[in-house]
Amino acid sequence: MAPLLSNPVLKPGFDNITPALLGAITLPQLFKAKKLAITPVIIALGAYLVIGPDNFRSVQSYVLISVMALSVGVAYVMHKRGLLDK
Repeated sequence: MAPLLSNPVLKPGFDNITPALLGAITLPQLFKAKKLAITPVIIALGAYLVIGPDNFRSVQSYVLISVMALSVGVAYVMHKRGLLDK
């Protein structure tokens, strides 16, 4: 089985399994709860643009934790103000 998995023709497919799975799981959730999803997307995109693609790789774990904390805070405020009711 190992020669099949290390085949150069199949290598690009195996290199992209994680992004494909995350995209397949994330996109339906983004469309389902647009009000909640917009906050982390804007914060993460803004951090990427401010920090720049070259430096982002070294601080992405800090950005992830910050985006998560800010998103939970914004979701809490939106819930308390009744903005999440359908």
